[in-house]
Amino acid sequence: MTLTLSNIDYNISPKFRAGVLGGTGTVGQNLVLLLANHPWITVVAIGASERNAGKRYQDVWRNCRPCPEVVKDIVLWDALQDKKKFITGDLDLVFSALDSELAVQVESDLAASGLAVFSNASSHRGDIDVPIVLPLVNPGHLELVKIQRFYAKSGGYIVTNSNCSTAGFVTALKALQDAFGVDSAICTTMQAVSGAGNPGPHWNQIDSNVVPYIPGEEEKIENETKKILGKLPVSAEQAPALDAHTCAAEKNTGKETDGSTSVEHQDERPPLSDASSSTSGRGTVCAVYGKIHGIIPNDQIRISASVNRVPVVDGHTMSVSVKLTKPPLDENMKLNTSAIEEAFENFTFSIPDMDKLPVIPSKFIQVFRSLDEPQPKFHSQIGNGMTVSIGKVRACSVLDVKFTLVVNNAILGAAGGAVANAELAIASRILL
Repeated sequence: MTLTLSNIDYNISPKFRAGVLGGTGTVGQNLVLLLANHPWITVVAIGASERNAGKRYQDVWRNCRPCPEVVKDIVLWDALQDKKKFITGDLDLVFSALDSELAVQVESDLAASGLAVFSNASSHRGDIDVPIVLPLVNPGHLELVKIQRFYAKSGGYIVTNSNCSTAGFVTALKALQDAFGVDSAICTTMQAVSGAGNPGPHWNQIDSNVVPYIPGEEEKIENETKKILGKLPVSAEQAPALDAHTCAAEKNTGKETDGSTSVEHQDERPPLSDASSSTSGRGTVCAVYGKIHGIIPNDQIRISASVNRVPVVDGHTMSVSVKLTKPPLDENMKLNTSAIEEAFENFTFSIPDMDKLPVIPSKFIQVFRSLDEPQPKFHSQIGNGMTVSIGKVRACSVLDVKFTLVVNNAILGAAGGAVANAELAIASRILL
């Protein structure tokens, strides 16, 4: 059963007070730029490294756009050592652009204290009770926070956005899945250097070159796509009761139980990192608890990803081939590519008026019919960086259809995705 959000309200007042962790990095600065004049959210605290703690924000600003006036005089906190200031600082939410190694504990501590954490880090994407949300694709997964381990104790929670390439890839697959069904997909990425963060690869390494390896990237695309296209098996109201009565027995037997296990044994479950899972570490689905606690990934869709770093500044390009469950055919029994293009163009919001969220564009997919489009230099900024550009749609002689897409890795694939998730949480009253 996939949960759907209700009671959406786009009339928001007063503003929510936010902190930004990792505010001096590429993603952190993009977060601040998106939030500088935001109608619902105001930035009141920024965390950085120990080296920059105590400095004014404008003194460490490194961006081609000027430091926004509303934040330039904020004195930076140490994101790690001053963590308690974020907890006691009268904040409503925190955006995290921390390095993944730091984010694991810092984000958990903030959520445990009662804060809503909207993270761009990959640290918690594999946690079975932490949703990876892309508002147009799986807004209902935001409901998962109501059964998250932090929420029951403090009201805090963690919501993550996806890997930068996944954001564009899964948007295209969702449009095709809704229209025709998806059996399998193969994607090859050409990823911009900005996706590597600051300072990124040395220019001598990337100039006139292609680096066919980005650590962990292929696994992220494959696993995150299945989780985002997955489903919640129970309602948020049912899940806590199932959790209390069945976890200990499932730990011991590995089988589904009838709910007769004593509540007092519920704390016997192993930590997430020790649970049996379909992937290493915090797997996207836990063999013991996945049916109760978290999202069941769509393992029926087979995904294969290959990744490359290329000498492009911004915008990830992907070549994608897809096998459809029910491919549209014309009168000659050949693939109807016009129907594919229409499916992309007609892909729209599952929640009414979602484009009233401040960062969400009115059109989430832009289709190009010229064979030499889209291109990252010219099309990654469509929809202020929140629109996925798709073109060169044609029949595939191995699968069914192939196409090229461009996604803005810095906005939709990073800062904009996190802000959109916070906006959805505010509008749906999950964040009060």
